[in-house]
Amino acid sequence: MKGVVRLVRNGIDLVDRPQARDTRLVEDVHVDTAAQLEELSFWTYKKYRPRIWIPANLLVLQGAFRYQGGWNPLVEALNQGEDILRWYYHVFRRRSLEEMYLLPPNMPGADVSLWRMPWFGRDLVSQHAPQEKEEDKEHRERRGPKYIASHMRRLTQTRTSILKQGYQPNRYGDIQGCLLQRGGEGRFLVHSGKHRAAVLAAAGWVKIPVTFSLILPRSINETTAHSWPFVKSGIFDARTAVSIFNSYIDLDGTQQFSFSERVPQLG
Repeated sequence: MKGVVRLVRNGIDLVDRPQARDTRLVEDVHVDTAAQLEELSFWTYKKYRPRIWIPANLLVLQGAFRYQGGWNPLVEALNQGEDILRWYYHVFRRRSLEEMYLLPPNMPGADVSLWRMPWFGRDLVSQHAPQEKEEDKEHRERRGPKYIASHMRRLTQTRTSILKQGYQPNRYGDIQGCLLQRGGEGRFLVHSGKHRAAVLAAAGWVKIPVTFSLILPRSINETTAHSWPFVKSGIFDARTAVSIFNSYIDLDGTQQFSFSERVPQLG
């Protein structure tokens, strides 16, 4: 294997490193800010397959739960056990987008499916998670003890595998997602590899390697809200859509956690 060659491009540290199980080169890119990640979203790659190491506190789970520097149900379940998942599915999960993202009351469009995000069109969503119309029903079923036990088992098995074999994205795939960007701020929304991201975050990794999704936009900016598919189709009001987007930047999970402790348990 060739030696490591270190490059620096516009203040961003790059490492070109051949991978034993892949004939292509992986370009490990280390960034420290969301602004640097935004720059990378415009790059094109031919020779290299990029893997971007970003600060763990930039990663966010759907629902605006930060992987570090906040509260995240998957990370907390690894740290504290299955009771966290049981609480998450029975108590935390809200009945509306208004409750999930702590939106102001009576915002137009806040009553649509919990699983819709206004910046993704149906085709993109369905490729990643089929039959969105079934997701609310599926979520209700997730409150059952069998699902919760299965979910916890998957988390612990992923952790055991990584502890024994190391983290192997070339074998099992990269953590994938897209950048949500507002001015100089941003979050990397994880779409694929949520459990792996949780394991690395729970293990205290300061930076976590990710790649941009191949089926989703690399970067989404709040200034383009009027062009988002579910806004143009009228499913979401633009003001509501931007408020949901801002929740991913401004919330870290602790706010939702505190709110949930103040409301009655859902039936």
